[in-house]
Amino acid sequence: MSGKKRTDLGDGVEDSSWIFDDDGDDAFEETAGLTGGFTSRLDGDVVRGGDAGAEATQIIDDGADAMDDEGTIIDGIGVLGTPDDGVAADPVVGWLVVIKGKGIGHSVPLGAGINRIGRSPDERVALPFGDKVISSMDHVRIIYDDEARSFLIAPGSSQTPTRITTGGADKSTIVLQAQELPSHATIHLSKATHVRFVAFCGDSFDWSDLADTGSS
Repeated sequence: MSGKKRTDLGDGVEDSSWIFDDDGDDAFEETAGLTGGFTSRLDGDVVRGGDAGAEATQIIDDGADAMDDEGTIIDGIGVLGTPDDGVAADPVVGWLVVIKGKGIGHSVPLGAGINRIGRSPDERVALPFGDKVISSMDHVRIIYDDEARSFLIAPGSSQTPTRITTGGADKSTIVLQAQELPSHATIHLSKATHVRFVAFCGDSFDWSDLADTGSS
């Protein structure tokens, strides 16, 4: 299982250290003292080993010249450009809107790739509205595949099952494995908290379209 630990680098800059562990939520608490990990800023920059002087990650720009630095390269949605261009490193591909329970009326964005959802404010998709039945980390996952231009929903590491209602179905079903997630499906994170999924990217639009037309 993967998760992330947010640390303060000073001057209000917060970084997220990705930790790979199989011990559940407690693993995140135990890593507070770790240094020398792999940290990733939300703006797309990466610092290795906790060294602020290390080479920063660069975002792939299709057709760009080969990069000279030794930093990690992020593929996929990064075809839009780099943070230096004023382009978001993680542009929105969809949203979750709370339609029942604590936090009703709030929305949270989804990014390309794997979106782990939990109540912790450190989670990539955070729902910190007070429903403690929702796991703090990795309650459920929503994946946007930018090549297939499709969304999937998959179980996380939570012991609380996530249910989903799609189309005109009267009953919800448990998410037992990765399955297609249609826009406007209702996701039952708990009995108290339901969210509506709204897709932005898909067949009619993907951020790579802008790069393909030279609009980036």
